[in-house]
Amino acid sequence: MATSYRELQFDPPPSKVSEHPPSTKPFKSMVGGWWLKAHPNFKPHKSGAEWLVGFCDQLMQDNLHPIDWDHIKELISWGKEKEREIDNTRSVAGPSSETM
Repeated sequence: MATSYRELQFDPPPSKVSEHPPSTKPFKSMVGGWWLKAHPNFKPHKSGAEWLVGFCDQLMQDNLHPIDWDHIKELISWGKEKEREIDNTRSVAGPSSETM
C-alpha cells in the first residue's frame, strides 16, 4: 500500500509547536524573534547558520512542494501573530503614565 506525501510530513502545525525552550542550544537565526522576546533569559548561539538569514525571502513557490509552501506561509503568519501579541503585552505591561 502506497503512503501519501502528507503522511510523510514530520513538521508539526504551528498550533503544536512548543513554546518551551529547546533541549539543545540553537543558533539565533534558527529561532523566531518573537520567541526570543518572550524568553529573554534564553541565550542561543549568536553566530552560525548565517545562511538561514533571509533564506525564506529568497524562496520561490516553485522551489517547494505545495504542502511545504503552505506550511511555511502558515508558520510566517503564526510568527507575525505571536510578534504582535508580545508587542501588545509589553506595551500594556509597562509603567503607568498616570500620576498620583
